[in-house]
Amino acid sequence: MCSDRFHKVSVIAVMVSLLFGISLSHSVVAQGFDVDALAPAIAQVRTPTGTGSGSLIVEGDRVTLLTNRHVVVGYEEVEVAVLLDVNEPAVPTFKARLLSFSPDYDMALYHVYEDLNGAAVRASDLLAGNHPSGFTLPMISLASEQEILGRGESIAILGYPGLADDELVYTTGIISSVQMQEIDSANDTSVVGWYRTNAEMSPGNSGGVAVNQDGDIIGIPTAVYMEQTTGGRLGSILATPLVRNTMANDAELLTAWSDYENGNGLIASAFAASGSHELDRASFSEDFETYLYAGGNRDVSYLGGECVGQAAAEPDFQFDVKESLGEMLLAFAAEDDGDDAVLIVNDPSGNWYCNDDAYDGSMNPALLMDLAESGTYRVWVGSYQTGAVFGGTLLARQGSDLFDGAGVAQPNSGEGNFDLSLDWQGEPHYGSVSLEEGFIPDPHAVSIQAGGQVDVGAQGYGSSCTGYASQSPDFQFNWSGGTEDLRVYFESDDGQDATLIINTSSGEWLCNDDANSDTLNPEVALSGQAEGRFDVWVGRYSQSGLIPGTLYISELGGGSDSGSADDFTASLFNDSVEGGLDWSATANFGEIELAEYFVPDPHEVSVIAGGSVDVAAQDYGSECMGYASRSPDVTLRWNGSTDDLNVYFVADDGDEDATLIVNTSTGGWVCNDDAHALTLNPQVYLTDSSEGRFDIWLGTYDENGAVSGTLYISELEKLIP
Repeated sequence: MCSDRFHKVSVIAVMVSLLFGISLSHSVVAQGFDVDALAPAIAQVRTPTGTGSGSLIVEGDRVTLLTNRHVVVGYEEVEVAVLLDVNEPAVPTFKARLLSFSPDYDMALYHVYEDLNGAAVRASDLLAGNHPSGFTLPMISLASEQEILGRGESIAILGYPGLADDELVYTTGIISSVQMQEIDSANDTSVVGWYRTNAEMSPGNSGGVAVNQDGDIIGIPTAVYMEQTTGGRLGSILATPLVRNTMANDAELLTAWSDYENGNGLIASAFAASGSHELDRASFSEDFETYLYAGGNRDVSYLGGECVGQAAAEPDFQFDVKESLGEMLLAFAAEDDGDDAVLIVNDPSGNWYCNDDAYDGSMNPALLMDLAESGTYRVWVGSYQTGAVFGGTLLARQGSDLFDGAGVAQPNSGEGNFDLSLDWQGEPHYGSVSLEEGFIPDPHAVSIQAGGQVDVGAQGYGSSCTGYASQSPDFQFNWSGGTEDLRVYFESDDGQDATLIINTSSGEWLCNDDANSDTLNPEVALSGQAEGRFDVWVGRYSQSGLIPGTLYISELGGGSDSGSADDFTASLFNDSVEGGLDWSATANFGEIELAEYFVPDPHEVSVIAGGSVDVAAQDYGSECMGYASRSPDVTLRWNGSTDDLNVYFVADDGDEDATLIVNTSTGGWVCNDDAHALTLNPQVYLTDSSEGRFDIWLGTYDENGAVSGTLYISELEKLIP
């Protein structure tokens, strides 16, 4: 291990994202609110790779944690530390689960559901100071969407920067500028998107609060711009009007990190968590260095070559190169000799470069770009050791000298010339499933990103095996039963050209580029294959970039681009109508089990409403009507209180009229046609039921109709469209 160290220096013109935790030491009344009275509503957010800040907001009887996305990205659950005493550091007290986050703006919402001893969390208990944890929560509110602060107005920042020992820090300043954000181009509608401020902000403030003179939240501190020559600093605050607008638009929120861009991979389009720096020939005459933390929870081995270890989902840093620079050396030196780092770079063309050790005897990585063209270079520093997080210095240097003149090998070219092959023993990027003949719901669907660095055509798997795929499988399924009708297909979200590669239960390779002459989507029929394990890769015909889309496994006729649900829809209308609805039958679209405070909320199931049974003729109640299938569409097994439990359906086509029929845990029937006067979508509340089994049918108002849409199960109040 080389003992040489880069010296940490100030960052020139860098956007620093605020990643870590601090301090109020006495009660103070500032502006129009009591800071110490408000302080317990500001929480410290802890993940395995760092800390940040957040605010605790009351929604009904639920406590919601609002924070920056980059503080929590990749973690379904986080630890929440709070001020049990405003004169002491924050104490880890609660657990919070992911509710939703915005892929477009740096914000995320988590449900604070229990304390570290397992006691459930209800807002009413915390507000009254009656919770076993001993914590009392003050009310804190988001400022009105109509409130727009102007230049010169006073604000305060509260959060947990990493400058001390988990204490809450309070600073003040003014609004320096206001940035508007367009939210509806068709109607030329904009809201305040960002405030700039001179209030002191440091790493760790991310996700905390900026408040006005009344103590209402006017935004989320997110980043700081620093300039070395003048010593100037400006903080960036994600403004409440944009936060409110984003929170209110469910369609623009995601509820699982696996849906965020590259699923379990690295997200090249995201904001760099520790900032950015511009490079041109004039400024690059001197080395650039910045301190950051290595490690994360995403396995980078899918990129192939020397890409090993674990890194954060979003880039750690980015360099914006304004003109061709010739040779550019990027290197990282860990602060402690025993830490083994990995360097990952995504260049302006989308190619990936990785290095583990710059040379024999060193555990510090380095990459030499032969010709650094203009564009954005995104940099991750990972850890070779699973779960390790450590600090060090990132260096950018013109030329190839490293560590007092020691040489460094050329980086991976990113052109697929690694000595790679598809590894059927690798961990699937998007999970696995066990299926058996006759499975439901059919098709089984998985959202994935197609593509990778392995040149499939060079592997000798067969003439139809083409494209570029990841080294490990994208998906794996274990099959039981006959395969006469079994097929696998992929549908791209944006019409790009994908390929499909399958290693079958017998070890045979089956591949396809285009299912037919009318599509670029691939499909493979598995008729005649034995039951067992199937490993599936989805490639991209050209190398650069990834293709978002959905992988389907089905026994239905058709396949890619062929409306393969038609056979299933027809089966809904072939039921015998004798005996009415049969709650004991197997549900058409599957059985689910949920418990109180489940996440993500709502739970969603894609269904097709309709059938042959005349519900109104069954005498289940005056509101029970429409035509439904004999078997339930969905069976719900529920654990916990039903005080807030509701079920609703939203048709894909708003002009379609559906009905909702539920047989409750007590054997009663609850039904609805239209949730309110402005919709044809139905909704029922199950507040008077006990835990147990609920069977759910979706009917259509028209006897011969079939309505596709989404069934939602939720504990949140919702006025459905």
